[in-house]
Amino acid sequence: MCAKTFDKSNLKRFCESIKVIRVMYPEMTLNALHAFLISALEEGVTMADMAHRANFSQSSSSRNTALLSAHHRYGRAGLDLIRATEDPRERRRKLVHLTAKGRRLVSLLADINKPDV
Repeated sequence: MCAKTFDKSNLKRFCESIKVIRVMYPEMTLNALHAFLISALEEGVTMADMAHRANFSQSSSSRNTALLSAHHRYGRAGLDLIRATEDPRERRRKLVHLTAKGRRLVSLLADINKPDV
């Protein structure tokens, strides 16, 4: 049992955010959500840095990036929330940016998580 008390309104907003994501993107995994949030927090993060921050393997980072991109593996459509582009200074590196659709999701989640006034 947790000894500390906490403001349940924060947890309710968090639950509402998860509910919205599950309805809008039922195929989004928790790992993909984690990768998306890292991308939102640090626009232009490299795939390697995202993998490190999320404690993903390189292959897991690639799979989650593919799911979140416009084109998933095996020719399937992705969620189109991020795009990974070649770093012009280091061609082996990929930089991750939000798409317009990704920015709209971030905005929606930010609205849900605004503290009650």
